[in-house]
Amino acid sequence: MFQSLFKFVFYLFLVGYFTSEAAAPKLNHPKIQDAVVKCSKDKGIDRKTLLEALKVDQVDAKLKDYNLCILKGSGVVEPDGQINLVAAKEFSEMFFPDKVDIIMKTCCVMKENADETALWISKCLLNLKLI
Repeated sequence: MFQSLFKFVFYLFLVGYFTSEAAAPKLNHPKIQDAVVKCSKDKGIDRKTLLEALKVDQVDAKLKDYNLCILKGSGVVEPDGQINLVAAKEFSEMFFPDKVDIIMKTCCVMKENADETALWISKCLLNLKLI
């Protein structure tokens, strides 16, 4: 009886794990998490709102600023608005090791200003189904 109960509980755990967010790669690096928390508090926006807006291409100036805040806080975008290619590659290798080349070539592209560059990076990652 105990063995059957154990198998059932283990089965429920596996089903729960593989159908939850836990199966998807999480950007749970302390630098990224700290940036999300700080920017959410400072800007009054949460990451979920940003991701929903990116999906429907409805990103306003406030969301662009929040997005840039996160990318600057995580070190992917420098204070001067340039992409930190070393940090971008490190995070890519850490979270998406099989997508490093496409991320670096497609997503790490400078645009007309820092807001647009950060927006491009986030949209690109979303389009590649990585966030």
